[in-house]
Amino acid sequence: MPHRELCSAECKLFSRIRKASSLVFLHVKLYTFLMVNKDKIRLMTDLALFERKNRNTVLKVNGYYRYDYYIWNLLLAFFRYTLCFLFLFVLYLALKYDELFYNINLNGILESLKPIGNKYLMGLCIYLLIALLISIYRYRKAGKGILQYEAMLTRFSRRYG
Repeated sequence: MPHRELCSAECKLFSRIRKASSLVFLHVKLYTFLMVNKDKIRLMTDLALFERKNRNTVLKVNGYYRYDYYIWNLLLAFFRYTLCFLFLFVLYLALKYDELFYNINLNGILESLKPIGNKYLMGLCIYLLIALLISIYRYRKAGKGILQYEAMLTRFSRRYG
């Protein structure tokens, strides 16, 4: 009988050890699963924050080819400059209303418009050059941001895709 009690005691001990080891294994597996989910949530949060922060700069530029982006910005700059110049010209006419309409002379008006036209063209060239330089800078900066965003997406898809 003592041999049988010893055998049953050993069996109970081994079964308890087996249960304990399976619980430890389950705990380690569950902890690993939770860590993966935390990492996944962290990556998804980083992606969402990047999209929210750079929605109007990086992600908007991504929809254009380089020269299309430059031409679009130059067209916008042209219209902005022209509207501002026309506004200032109308303001100038309103201020000099008395002098201009008391001395109405068609040749004099045309002569006075030539320097104004030259100033408009010079200012437009300078403004378009500055707008082109700014759009080149923004496109290059956005290209770096797109590379960073694509790297984050690749990392996410490799781990969880």
